[in-house]
Amino acid sequence: MKRFSQLLFSLVLLLGLGLIMGGTTSNFEPKVTNNSSAVWGFYGHQKINRLAVFTLPKGMFGFYKNHIEYITEHAVDPDKRRYAIEAEAPRHYIDIDHYHHDSLTPFEFVPKRWEKAVELFTEDTLQAYGIVPWHVDVMQRRLTYAFKNKEVAKILKLSAEIGHYIGDASVPLHTTENYNGQLTGQRGIHGFWESRIPEFAELVK
Repeated sequence: MKRFSQLLFSLVLLLGLGLIMGGTTSNFEPKVTNNSSAVWGFYGHQKINRLAVFTLPKGMFGFYKNHIEYITEHAVDPDKRRYAIEAEAPRHYIDIDHYHHDSLTPFEFVPKRWEKAVELFTEDTLQAYGIVPWHVDVMQRRLTYAFKNKEVAKILKLSAEIGHYIGDASVPLHTTENYNGQLTGQRGIHGFWESRIPEFAELVK
């Protein structure tokens, strides 16, 4: 399961770059959405999840290939509930540059373990500036448990959603307080990066 999590994380990083450069190919043509506030846009999330299936090890590929439409369609479920459930939004980002230290980078300074991070910063602070790295860890443990118990419905739901959160974590604009260019006179860059560029890259192939 650890190997699967690492593989999926690496894949999404590569696919994120591939989408921006227009270098990925697929017969998948979902409806283009105008919801620029959604992370990666619905189009990007669905494509990332769909392509991820084709990179899985042989022992997992057959299962996920049989359920690829579910994994694709439900890639956007976390965004659909983002504004309905208060606790959902912080799971999609981390403003890592908020955490300053004289000699350490934020990635060295911020604890990887949730309990240590809460002890150092308080849970309210963590929630205010995003918790996506820790939530991916929570989702990975839930998915592992679902596999151990052979709960197919949960495996599919959690797989689709962990793909979403890992996709979010790979987006540079989801690791900074300047997430929409509002601090540098570039307001609107968030939707342009995550929705317009991937959609346009598909159109110009």
